[in-house]
Amino acid sequence: MPQHKLEPGKLIIEALAQLGRAMGYAVRTEMPVEQRPRPPAVDVAWFADDEQRYPLMIFEVESAATNAMANNPAKVFGQTSDQFERPLFFFHIIVRAGDETSRIENLKGIFGSHNYRVYRIDNGMATQLVMDILSQHRRIRKALNVGKLTEVLFASTTLAVDRTLILDHAAELGLKGAYLSDLAELAQTQPEAQALFMRHLHERMVRNRWSKTDTGYKTWLGQSWAEPIQLALLSAYHPGDRAAILEQLRWWQESSSFMSQIGPHFGLSRDYDLFIFGCAGGLFGLLAALMIDHQNSVRYVAEQVGHIVDGLRRAAPIAWMHSAAWGLHIAAAAFDDKQFRSIREFANDRGGLPPKILDCPPALVGIEDDSDWHDAIDAPSEPVPDLRDFVRRRAQLLPVARDRSAILIGLVALVAGDTPYIDGDAVLQILGRNDGALLA
Repeated sequence: MPQHKLEPGKLIIEALAQLGRAMGYAVRTEMPVEQRPRPPAVDVAWFADDEQRYPLMIFEVESAATNAMANNPAKVFGQTSDQFERPLFFFHIIVRAGDETSRIENLKGIFGSHNYRVYRIDNGMATQLVMDILSQHRRIRKALNVGKLTEVLFASTTLAVDRTLILDHAAELGLKGAYLSDLAELAQTQPEAQALFMRHLHERMVRNRWSKTDTGYKTWLGQSWAEPIQLALLSAYHPGDRAAILEQLRWWQESSSFMSQIGPHFGLSRDYDLFIFGCAGGLFGLLAALMIDHQNSVRYVAEQVGHIVDGLRRAAPIAWMHSAAWGLHIAAAAFDDKQFRSIREFANDRGGLPPKILDCPPALVGIEDDSDWHDAIDAPSEPVPDLRDFVRRRAQLLPVARDRSAILIGLVALVAGDTPYIDGDAVLQILGRNDGALLA
């Protein structure tokens, strides 16, 4: 069979091949369907694996609707099953059908009783094509590589699809995959992936849809503390829901277990103690940055850090300095003078804080093995100034970067690497965005 010469057809064939590989199939193009010299071939065939002789799915691409296009399904369905086993589905794709409908209706009449369907790309059927492919995929497999699938859909210039409908359909089918994790990864290079992530997050957390289809995150932060980060992300993205989201965060923190989720509950495990000493403050800082435009939410976060600081009254500086420094920054961002004064007095009663920790605390530290943290706490301390002087000092040391996306910082935190990561400098800059109002 002659290969496609027109560029649109070639591009769709390539997109279908990439889509098949992304979904875990062995893909062959120009696959012969008969055992003879110069046999007819199908454009794209997807196999369960490289050892299979007969494909599960077949794709034929026509550049235009012509009389000859009936030959393509006929070369498969015209053979007996002894000669060529029937595919799970045959997708017949026409790039430009124009006003031609009779030939297409004739095809449906002849082959419609088989697992066969015609798709007119110029009539906006690319989305339906991909959705139908996913439906056939679900007949034989439960899982889907959401990231690879979405990457192909972003990269294709010929398959003009609605990615939202496609990913919703995958979830409705019950296909399991790392929807949130993969979309968070893609959002770092594809802005549209951020909207897809936020949609799936909202549908899953607020509307309780698609239960047990998301396989979660691979990182420590994502596995352990996704719930508060995701709620804070929803608060940043959905201004009208901020009060309700705060209540959901409050319930998670205070009522979802027999004690608060993040608090001074020392002795439960060494890992939890180390988390409170060196990570909780930075995590609360991220939540406050994401919820910065809702003052009640930031005040609530500052209150929770205050509880941790209160529980560290007998702790050594190596354990309390991290939470105290972040508590000061969060309380200042909340314009919460009472909470700020409480943490300030706590720190000053113990000699204050080293300037490096006071001005720019790291988001996450390893209390036991972080040499930079040990060096920082060993530096001379100085008293913590009052709220106005603290804010004035922060404004000088951390110029406001208004182009930093809090949402992107949160997404990166959920999926970044093997080592837990929060962009502490960016979080501090966001916390300082409203300092001018306090100094006015």
